[in-house]
Amino acid sequence: MNPFPMRIALVGMRGSGKTSLAKCIFQKWNLPLLDADEILESRLNMSIREMFEKQGEAWFRDREVDCLAEITKGESWVLATGGGVILRKENRVCLNKRADVVWLDATPETLAARVVGDPWSDNGRPPLDGTLMVNTNPSRPYEAVRVELATVLTSRLDLYRNAANIRLDANQGSSEQLLEQLEQKFENRIVPKEMD
Repeated sequence: MNPFPMRIALVGMRGSGKTSLAKCIFQKWNLPLLDADEILESRLNMSIREMFEKQGEAWFRDREVDCLAEITKGESWVLATGGGVILRKENRVCLNKRADVVWLDATPETLAARVVGDPWSDNGRPPLDGTLMVNTNPSRPYEAVRVELATVLTSRLDLYRNAANIRLDANQGSSEQLLEQLEQKFENRIVPKEMD
C-alpha cells in the first residue's frame, strides 16, 4: 500500500511556506497543484487585497467557501490554501473530509522574517487583522510585523490545530526538507486517513 495520499491540503499562516511546499510536492509526486488564492484571483479578475478592499472580508470568505468546495472534488491534488481558510467551519469540514490536512506551524518570528520585504505581501495580500497592513511599506520594522502576526496566530492557533491531522515544524529548512518531514510522517502512520 502506498503510504502517500493523493489529496493534500496545506494550511498555515502567511509566510509558513504552503505554496513552496505545494510546488515541491507537485514536482516530486506529480500531484496536480492547486493554489486557492490564485484560482480565486483568476476567476474574479482581481487580487485578494482588492477583494478585501472592494467587497469586504465576508464577501471574500463566501467566495473562498464556494471555490474550495468545487476545486477539492478531484481525485488527486495538492492544495496551497490562504492563511485564513480555517476561519470558516465549512472549509475545515470540506478539507478534513477530502484530504490529509497538513499544518505548517511556524513562530511569529519565523513568519515575520519571511514576510518582511516580500513583494507579494506588498501588493496582493490583505490586512491580517483589519487594522494593520503587513509590509505595505517595505521599510516597516520587523517588530511591527512580528507583533501583528503573533496576534493573528494566537487567534487562529486552535483552528489550525483542530483542522489538521498532520503538523509540520515549518521554522527551519527548505521546502525539500519539509517534504522529507512530511514523507516521514506518512510512512510512519499506521492507518491512512479515510476520505470521501
